[in-house]
Amino acid sequence: MRPRLSSQAIAWLLAAAPLLPAAAQTQIGPDDPLIAYTETVLLDVNSNRARFTRETVDFFANNFAPGARINFTTDATSASVGLYYREQGGDGHFALEMDGELVATNIGADLFREGFMWAPLFSEADGTAHSYSLVLPYGADVDFLGLRLTGGSEGLLPNPADRPSVRYVAYGDSITNGTAASGITTTYPYLVGEFNGWQVINMGFSGQNVTPADGTAVGAIEADLISVAIGTNDFWFIPGEAAFKASYNTFLDNIRAQQPTTAIYAITPLWAYYDGLNYFGSMLDDYRRYIREVVAERQSSDHHLALLEGYDMVPPEDVHFADGIHPTDAGYGLFADSLAQFNLVRNGDFEWDDSNTAWVNWGNSGYTAAQRLSGERSLQVGPGAGGRGQSLGGLAVGGCYRLTASARQVGTAGMAWFGITFYDEAGGEVSAYQRTIASREFAELSLDVSVPAAYANALVWTWKDEAGFVFLDLVSLTAANSCSARGEVG
Repeated sequence: MRPRLSSQAIAWLLAAAPLLPAAAQTQIGPDDPLIAYTETVLLDVNSNRARFTRETVDFFANNFAPGARINFTTDATSASVGLYYREQGGDGHFALEMDGELVATNIGADLFREGFMWAPLFSEADGTAHSYSLVLPYGADVDFLGLRLTGGSEGLLPNPADRPSVRYVAYGDSITNGTAASGITTTYPYLVGEFNGWQVINMGFSGQNVTPADGTAVGAIEADLISVAIGTNDFWFIPGEAAFKASYNTFLDNIRAQQPTTAIYAITPLWAYYDGLNYFGSMLDDYRRYIREVVAERQSSDHHLALLEGYDMVPPEDVHFADGIHPTDAGYGLFADSLAQFNLVRNGDFEWDDSNTAWVNWGNSGYTAAQRLSGERSLQVGPGAGGRGQSLGGLAVGGCYRLTASARQVGTAGMAWFGITFYDEAGGEVSAYQRTIASREFAELSLDVSVPAAYANALVWTWKDEAGFVFLDLVSLTAANSCSARGEVG
C-alpha cells in the first residue's frame, strides 16, 4: 500500500515550499469562500486540500473526477496551483479556461506521477480581472492544495463566472472517462458540453460494466440530460442475455426512482476489434441488440428514454481508434459531433461513407463536396428521380420530436420533398410528415412530429422527381418539449 500524506504533512509542505523571491505572493487556501467548485459529485474541502471523488461500485476502483472544475476570479499577473497526485493511471494534465476560452491544456503532471507539486497556471497577465476555470484531468486522483498569486489584489476577487445552468451527466466506462484521449478537453463529455453550453458531470469509470448501484449514484445527481454508454465490458463479464438485461433494467429503474422524467439516451457500444463469440456464446453485437430490446420495451411507459446507435457514430478505421477499443482524439471528436445534439439520425451530416448501413440509396444519390452547408460533404440527389431513406427504431410512443434538415434545389425546378413516415408492425403506413424543398439556397426545414401509438418503425427520407438536383445537409431528429404540429401532414 502506498503511503498517503496526512493533512498535517500537506500543511507543512505548503508552508515549507519556497516562495518566489522576485515578488510578494498571496497564498489562497482551498477553502477560500471566493473559490467556486462545480461539476463535482463528492467534494471534501478543508483549509489544506480539496478532494474530488465520485460514488460508484467501480471495477478498477479508480474514483477520479474528470472534468470537475475549480473556478475563481483574479487580477494577478501570474499564478501557480498546488497539487497532490494521489494516484495516476492516465493523462494528469489540467486544462485552464480564461473568461470562457481555453488557454492551456498541459498544467500539472504528465503520465504516472505521484506526489506534491506547484504547477504554473499563467504568467505575464495584463493585471485586469479575469475569470478562470481549472478543469481536472481524466486520468488522475489529485487533490487541490490552493493557489499562489503574484501581482494584483491581495486575494481573489468576488463573482467567479457562473457555469451554465443546464447539467449533462455522462455515464459509462473508460470511453466516457476518456481513456486514450490526449487530455480532458478531447474527451467526448467535455466536447458535448462545450458545444451546447452545458455543465458536465463525467461518470465514466474504466473497466466498468453495467452496474445497478451506479443507477442510484447517477440518479442522485440532479440532471437535465443523462447519457448511458455502457456494454463493451459486459461482453467479457456478463453471462448472456438474461443477466445483462436484468442489470440494465435495474440500472435504469434506479435512475427513474429519483428522476422519473429526465431525458435518458441509451447508447449502444461503439465498434471494437473483437467480433467473435465470448465465453458465454454471445457477440458484442448481441449486447447492442439487448440494449435496443430493453429500451424498446421500456418506451411503452417511459417517453423520456431514447436510443442512439453508437456503432454508427465512429467508423472502424485506425485513425479513429487507438487500440481497437478506445477512440483517438479524432474518434472522440466524431463521437461528440454525433452526440452534440443527441441526434437520432445516423450520419446526418453525410461526413462518412456509411455503405448503405445508415442511408439506403434509392437511386441517383450520393455524397458530394460540390454543394454543402458545413463540413466536407452533403447528400446529392439527381439529376434523375431518386432519393435516400434511413430506418429508425427506438422512438418513444407518444413522444415529441423535431426533425430538421438544410436543403436546396439547383438547376431545373422540379418537385422534391423531405419528411418522416411512421409504420406499424405489418409495415403499413400510420402517419407521415413532409416538407417541400423549394429554396434555391440552403434553407432549414423543420417538422415537429408525434410518434403514433401503432409505431413500430420510422423512415426519414428525401425524394425528388426527374428534374434538377437537390442537396441535403445537417439532418437531425431530436427530442422536443412539445408536439406543435408544423409542416405538411400526410
